Amino acid sequence: MPKNQKFMYYGFHRSLFDLIAYGREQKEYFLVIDITKHQAQVYFEPIDGSGERIPIKLNPQETALFVMIVKKSFMGKGLDWREEMLSKQKKEILSEYNRIYSYIGKGKTTNEYKDRTQVHHIKNRIRSIQCIGNVELFVPLHVKEGKYSYYMVKATPRNIQIKE
Repeated sequence: MPKNQKFMYYGFHRSLFDLIAYGREQKEYFLVIDITKHQAQVYFEPIDGSGERIPIKLNPQETALFVMIVKKSFMGKGLDWREEMLSKQKKEILSEYNRIYSYIGKGKTTNEYKDRTQVHHIKNRIRSIQCIGNVELFVPLHVKEGKYSYYMVKATPRNIQIKE
């Protein structure tokens, strides 16, 4: 109990109050990744059409990586994350990643797409949205099968729309 009898609205108390006062009911959402413009937009839309969009703030590299994870999940097992892979395969994946990244990242490119920190940020930003009932469909999952390693999402093309 605070020494004075005033209502405290900062720090932990603010977070707790906001959670109680502004909490939303959980609904099913689908994810939209719009990379048609040079600035990507990633947001959740309610499946039932009622409610508002919920944006996810991702930087261009995180967006490009997330797009790659989603696309590769739709096409096969997921985005290849093996330490040792054929240079031809790695070049193809890196080329596709850089095509997306340079478009939304003001012409920038990189020589590596594998960055666990970026995957961690993507996971945290998606999980931090409390009102999404089907959030686990969109969180990148690291799967190891013997010498194979990849990141994938459980969502299907019905749950995620990529606008290119």
